[in-house]
Amino acid sequence: MLNLEKKFLLCLVPAALWVADVFAENTSPVPEPVRSSVTQAMADYDVPGLAIGRVVAGEVAWLGTVGQADENRPVDVNTIFNVASLTKPLFATLVMHLVQDGRLALDDPLAYYWIDPDVEDDPRHLQLTARLALSHQTGFPNWRGNNELAFLFDPGSRHEYSGEGFEYVRRALERKTGQTLSELMDQYITAPLGMEDTRFGWHHSLEEKIARGFDEQASPLDMGYLQQRSANAAANTFTTLADYTRFAAWVSRGAGLEPALFNDMMTLQSQHEAPWEYFGLGWRLVQLDNRTILEHDGRENGVRTQVFVDPAVGDGLVILTNSSNGELVVRPLVEAAWRDSDTLLRQRDLDTWHYLQSLPVAMHQGLLQFISTSPSFTQKLMHAAQIGLIEPAGLPVSEYDAIKANIDPFVKAFHDQQVNQPAVLDLLLMLGEVDGDSFRLSHSFTAEQAREWGRQIQL
Repeated sequence: MLNLEKKFLLCLVPAALWVADVFAENTSPVPEPVRSSVTQAMADYDVPGLAIGRVVAGEVAWLGTVGQADENRPVDVNTIFNVASLTKPLFATLVMHLVQDGRLALDDPLAYYWIDPDVEDDPRHLQLTARLALSHQTGFPNWRGNNELAFLFDPGSRHEYSGEGFEYVRRALERKTGQTLSELMDQYITAPLGMEDTRFGWHHSLEEKIARGFDEQASPLDMGYLQQRSANAAANTFTTLADYTRFAAWVSRGAGLEPALFNDMMTLQSQHEAPWEYFGLGWRLVQLDNRTILEHDGRENGVRTQVFVDPAVGDGLVILTNSSNGELVVRPLVEAAWRDSDTLLRQRDLDTWHYLQSLPVAMHQGLLQFISTSPSFTQKLMHAAQIGLIEPAGLPVSEYDAIKANIDPFVKAFHDQQVNQPAVLDLLLMLGEVDGDSFRLSHSFTAEQAREWGRQIQL
């Protein structure tokens, strides 16, 4: 795209037309605070197109789309999004229905039905179960790529996010049931919910409807690779805002599962002590004092998606974007649309800091170098450090609030290339310290360390 064309596309966002405020029966208009937050965040971070849906008391409350699906089309009710890893909650819910119908047991060895040839000589394949796979405890990498599938660790001994684990379950299910993933999804999920615009794997009918992906500079990406995508338990789902919000509403009401099974899905499944991450079955868990929020994100080049579900009160939020910067709009949208956003975001930040602190010390410096290349990851780390280091340092409220208020402007300046990557890395390295021959993230800050970090993020 020519620079002039790119500028034209982006100039549509600040005064964007909400082209699909209401396109479902009994829904309400998108609230004005959400409209304002969305359009500002999209303009700030060069996000061309977005769709957002809200569930209240178990029903779809409102749906809205804004911006551009590509250079020529607005995002509207018919726009199809690649939702990437938002496939995982769909697949996990399918598995739980198969368990409810007696067609699968969560703790049966998957070897009864399928053994991947790459691991058949490793006896650990006998330990693999649907429960371990859906909670990311198989021991597999995320994807094998061009390598043979192999165990990184003993199943159940720790977590490692793994699409391969979900795919292992899919292959086992298809052999056990004699049905394809698409057939099973249609039987248990999409047909009962009326998700008529959802497909698993690429189909030629998607070509004219799919939102084109855009990179961090809002340049369009070649979408031809999607035509090679087949049905997958962990990715490759193509759907609309209305369809996925309908699914989120269903989950907020219990997903048609017996209470014990639904509770199992939203219970921490760790087979080991002190987990780094908190997973139920197919969902990340945000464990609050009085309830548990289900969440998941999806990310590929030109794709950032997010879903939250609070079954305790029937709340839900779905955010779909066609931009590699899409994660940068999630926080302001949660603040505008979620009823107790401060509680949810604070716990997510705490969980992020806990995860980073739990990683092997040898990884800390390299991880900060990687994070410093991305405004999205930098934003996530800075908010996590705000809770993990700055808040416990005991600053006066006014100083603490001032530092917190400077995080997002700093990230925007990084996105706008007003702050360069070496400067961001220097800032992030202030969050750690030399420990012998290693560098590690700090476990605590003094008030003066917190003040100095705060001074460094002032623009």
